[in-house]
Parts: sequence; structure tokens; C-alpha cells
Amino acid sequence: MINKFEIEGKWSSATKNDWIHGKLTFDPETRISISIFGSFTEDPIPFRHHKIDLVVGKTPIGVFTLVDLDYRSFKSSRNFGTITTYNVTFIFKGIQVKSKDDLIFHEASFSTFNLGPWFNPPNMKIEHNFEDWSFKIEGRSTSMDDIILNGDITCNIYHDASLKSENDPNRHIVEQFTELNLSYVSKENWLRIWEDIKCFVTFISFCTNEQSYPTKFELKDNAFTEKIGSSTRNIPVEVYFPTTFFHSGSIHNNIMDHIIPYSIVEENFDEVLNNWFVLYKTFHIPINLINSRLKSKRLFTENRFLDAAHAVEVFHRLESDMTKFSIEYFEKLKNAAMGAFPEPNKDRDWMEQLLRYANEPNLRQRLKDLISRYELDFLFEDNKAKKNFINMAINTRNYFTHYDSSVKPLKASGPELIYTTRLLSAILYACITAKLSIDKSKSRRIIQEMIGRL
Repeated sequence: MINKFEIEGKWSSATKNDWIHGKLTFDPETRISISIFGSFTEDPIPFRHHKIDLVVGKTPIGVFTLVDLDYRSFKSSRNFGTITTYNVTFIFKGIQVKSKDDLIFHEASFSTFNLGPWFNPPNMKIEHNFEDWSFKIEGRSTSMDDIILNGDITCNIYHDASLKSENDPNRHIVEQFTELNLSYVSKENWLRIWEDIKCFVTFISFCTNEQSYPTKFELKDNAFTEKIGSSTRNIPVEVYFPTTFFHSGSIHNNIMDHIIPYSIVEENFDEVLNNWFVLYKTFHIPINLINSRLKSKRLFTENRFLDAAHAVEVFHRLESDMTKFSIEYFEKLKNAAMGAFPEPNKDRDWMEQLLRYANEPNLRQRLKDLISRYELDFLFEDNKAKKNFINMAINTRNYFTHYDSSVKPLKASGPELIYTTRLLSAILYACITAKLSIDKSKSRRIIQEMIGRL
């Protein structure tokens, strides 16, 4: 789902049978669009009906269903009439449906960027016959037994190879790949399946220290079948959509660059993966914030610092019910403050908003609590270094977010800013790995080793 394409065909609103010629364009980094000769609505001014749920298509490479179209532009000329362009949110290649409710499936098959290098499957022996373009594989294998996720998903991970043609028709190569299959107990809406895949993609990014994204996404269900001779098979439905995960500048990391190598979690991978699925539901915001540095290599150090500081603060807020004062004492303070404004007015509203988060711990308290609770003193040479780091993180955050000129001499810059950012990221990694049932001694070692790569 990462290769650009353009395909011409005939297209129609799913509720009508009025076929119009047009061209579908897909680019994973920008957008999907379709331009047609005419309009999918009967209104002569298309933008008055700018939302269209479903469009189906017939093309030389198969049938399509396009989901959630939004009017983009139209132009008209004396020679060609009106050409209307719509943005498209999702493409389903291989099926035509009349309702979004029909987009439910039992199975999904997908691969992600850096998935193979992370698992690092044992080398498969490939016997390649150049004369008849055939090959035989020994060692085709699965990585493990089936894993049950969330109680209703069976996950299987396997390694295989395929024959891939090159530009020269007389040349071809054998390409190894790793894929995952998800089988659901009951049919699920494809968006739920995508959320599960996104959770796994984020896990691979988190472990490999490089942005991952789906390179293949197929759905299957016994409601979508086709006959081949006397046999019947489920139609693989290919899904395409632009995603912020995709970045053409991403590279394949080798094992030495991985922050959490597969070898660290191999013994209890099913437990680690299940923990991640539970963890991601609650902590997806700080996880995505800390992964944001992977999406663009052009981020300024200041952006990376603010994302890391924000991630640590949100993580602690989600995990802890810590407060500055006891609930009883804070209520007394709050009532005393509100008592100065007996009548409802703008000043009383202002005070109420001011006190809304007044009992929340500050960043200093949050950092101290995380370092203490997760036993992270090993990240610092001594207590003085820990105190200096906390002061540096707070002053730098305050300067960038509130522009407090009085702390400008105390904020981090240059190498200090890079170090502070890496240490904030390391704290979050340490907290999350502790929740994943990774061996404590192994976790400490990988955290210490990774600081220079964050």
C-alpha cells in the first residue's frame, strides 16, 4: 500500500448505476483523489453536496470501492464539459459494496516497514533455477506458535519468499518477507482491525527506533469469494489510504540500531505483545509523542525536547492520581478562594478555571515521582546530576512554552539540550518497558545503551 498509482476506469455512486469515466490517483504521502467527467451528484454545483459515502469502480485491474469522498474542485471547458475532483479517504481494491456496514472482515494480513529486520528470521536456504525461473525454499517457517491477543484475535507471524521481477524482463530476484495474519473470533469493522494494526506498527517503531508503517494491508472474509475452476477462494481485499506513519526517507535499521531487539523479548513475546496492546489503549498519546521524532529527520531539537517533556508529563498524568495537596485540604483552599466571588460573574469564572488544575503536580514532582517509583537513579551519576537534570528540564520547558525570559540563562541549549531530550525519552522508555514484563536487568541495560541513539 505504499506504491503510487493512477488508474482510469468507470465510476458510480454506490446508490446509483450511472457510470462515469474518471481517474483514481493514490499517493501514500499526500492524498487520494479521483477526477471524473461530470459529478457524482445531480446538482449542477457539486460543492453543495460535498460529502459522498461510497463510490464503486470498474477498471482494467479490478473492481474498487472508495469510501468517504469530499469535494475538492471542479472546472469546466467548452471541449470536455465539467471535471470534478474529490478527495478520497480509503480505497478497497477487489470488492464492490453498497454500504459501509458491509466492510466487515474475519481476517487481516499485513506487513510493516522494518518488521523482517526486527524479527531477524533464520536464513532460509533458497535453491534458484535461472533457466525455468523457479526456486525452492527450505526453512520457510513461522516465528512462533499462534498468539491470542485481546482474547479474540489469533496472531500468526511467518516468513516466506517470493519471485520479484526487475525492469529487465530477463532478470528477477527472490525476495524474503515477513507477514502477520490476524484472525478474529467474529467479524469486525475494518476500522477496528486498522486500530489493531496501528497498535502493532507503533510497537515496531518503538522497538526499532525507526518509523514503521504498513507496506501491505489485506482483508478477507467468506462473504467475498470468487470461483477459480471448480474451487472457491476468499478474495483478498487490498486497502489503501494516506497515513502520517509513511515517510519516504525511512531506512531499514540493522539489529545494532534497535532499541529493544527481538532477542530481548523472544522468550515471553506473547506476554510482551499482549501487555503492549493493553498499554497502548491507555498510553497511546505519550507513546505517539515519543515516536514523533521518528517521523521526520528534520525536526528541530526544540521540537524533540517539547515532545519528550510533553510525553513524560502525559504519561504520569494518565498513570498516577498524585496531587500537590490532600483532597480535603485543597477543597478548603478552593472554597476560600471562590468565597471571594459570591456572585456568578466573569471574575468568578476566571478563578474557577484557574483552580481547575491547581492541585496537579508540577513537572518537577512528576519527574521525581517517576524516577523514584521506577528506580531510575541508574540513569544519573549521582544525586547532583539528577537534580541538575530536573532543573534543566523544567527551566527549558518553561522557557519554550511560556517564554519566561528570567530563566533564559538557565535553559538547555546545544549539546545540553540534546542530552536533556535524550534523558527525558529514556525515562519514558524505562517506564514503558517496565510495564511490558521485560526482564529488569535486560531493561536497564538496553536503556543505558540506547541513550545515545534517542
